[in-house]
Amino acid sequence: MQFHLIRHCPVDMAGICYGRSDISAQGFVAGQREHLISALPPEDQILRFSSPLKRCRILAKSLWVNACFDDRLLELNFGRWEGELWDDIDRHALDEWAINPLTFAAPEGESFEHLIRRVALWRRDAIAQAKAQGLHHIAAVTHAGVIKAMAVLCNGTNVSEALALQVPYAQVVRYC
Repeated sequence: MQFHLIRHCPVDMAGICYGRSDISAQGFVAGQREHLISALPPEDQILRFSSPLKRCRILAKSLWVNACFDDRLLELNFGRWEGELWDDIDRHALDEWAINPLTFAAPEGESFEHLIRRVALWRRDAIAQAKAQGLHHIAAVTHAGVIKAMAVLCNGTNVSEALALQVPYAQVVRYC
């Protein structure tokens, strides 16, 4: 099964922890939509998904006639850190997160380990659905955290390397 994962377009939230905050992305630059369409298999050959957040939903609707919006494709939940300036978040808590990035969770948030489990359930169900429809491609418009979790699940990338991945905006990332 081939996964085609697309991170949403850039957002204007520099310096702010925005995880699950439902904010809009900046629009396409000239030719970006066409570039994405040309980098994907034809629409009738892929099972299409998206995070329900605006920054993903709008991009998915611009690419495809329809997509399944799935909460399991949401970004990592940063809990009480959502909407805060990174510089205003307790330094000790950020240091704890750096020491233990797999199991640490922000207050009322989720850990990367939880995100991986959530994405694994989506991946399992998407594969079953694609097989049932005779499809070999699954595409999803989603977030950097989800794409990093897929690196762990699909490629066996270790957590530290996955978290260090630079995931470009509005580009296709492929995993088998």
